[in-house]
Amino acid sequence: MEKMGSGQTRKAVLQGVKSLLSILMENWGDPEGFKAAAVEPLSRALGGTGASTGTDPKNLEGLAEQVYLVTSQIRNLQIRHIDNHPDLLKAQKALEPAFAANPARQGSLWLAVRMRQEALSLLDTPEGKTTYGRIVNGLDEQRALVNKRFKETDQLTLDALETGVALIGASILGKGRNKFLIVTVAAEIVEKARKQARLHPSQTDVPADFSDNSPETRIVSALEEPARQAELTEARQRFSGLNDHQKGARYEALRKVMLKNISRIAPYAPHGFETFCLAVESIAFPYPAPLEWVRNFLKPLHANARQSTTFDKCRTEKSVNYRYQKIQEERGVNPVMLELARSFAMATLKTAQEETVKNFIVEVNLVGEFKWPADMDELKEHLQQ
Repeated sequence: MEKMGSGQTRKAVLQGVKSLLSILMENWGDPEGFKAAAVEPLSRALGGTGASTGTDPKNLEGLAEQVYLVTSQIRNLQIRHIDNHPDLLKAQKALEPAFAANPARQGSLWLAVRMRQEALSLLDTPEGKTTYGRIVNGLDEQRALVNKRFKETDQLTLDALETGVALIGASILGKGRNKFLIVTVAAEIVEKARKQARLHPSQTDVPADFSDNSPETRIVSALEEPARQAELTEARQRFSGLNDHQKGARYEALRKVMLKNISRIAPYAPHGFETFCLAVESIAFPYPAPLEWVRNFLKPLHANARQSTTFDKCRTEKSVNYRYQKIQEERGVNPVMLELARSFAMATLKTAQEETVKNFIVEVNLVGEFKWPADMDELKEHLQQ
């Protein structure tokens, strides 16, 4: 983070960063606004500006910018999903050793936790519950606008998604609104969509009670795809900053997960690359863990399995399984590729069988061969016999 002058004590920097809580809450979602508003309180906390204090306005702006960035990273990757105070304090305690060496980073951790505490407390108030309901209902009424707005946004991030939902929420509430509460409600709605977007394909997104067609259900469903794309964008951005060794480690970790869980992954490969990726990602990075970018590894794997000739001569499920068992006995077999290839072979057989049945139904002469009634009058006459 931006270094302050040698005259600044650890305590002064930490207190200076902590003094920014109210400003951060007021300007959450607006990093430039926060940076501009943070300079004066930082200057007071650090003893003013100038050579004697080792600070100047540019350094203070840089510190404010970094505080916002680190606080946002902690929130987005570590605590955004936490929905109760005890778990939040546990998370803070677990993270403290990683941030203790730098007072500005330690202060950013404190800010992230305190801001989440304020958000949880606010949501639990009558005002918070009423505001949540009003925004959800308003968003539900504007679902077409919501869908269009985020479908047309390139390189969408979760922060941008939250900001967009908050802007719509602000327009719904009108004047006299609580800005931090609106942002908090937007974050809660987006988090619900993020959770739903990370479900394994085997988990239905249809409510168990089909009468549950609530505004919240509808708007969360509408935001599911934008949330998924935002997570993928952020995962790709993080992956681009890794070196070759780190990327190799990601691949090895993914390979081990797939080996262990291939039975839950392979059946979804024939449903398309996107569904295949969802099956892998939901297992390798279960919610609320941050999503990692692994699709560059999955794309060639899926393509090779789809084009595999391993089961080309098999015409029945029995022959596919027999061939599968024989290959398993061979040395050096790739179990992941074998399972995926078998799934594609089984799906091809099933499609062929369904096509055969459909053609039979179309071509069969039910009247001539099975003496079925040719029209409603014949059917009525037959039923009266």
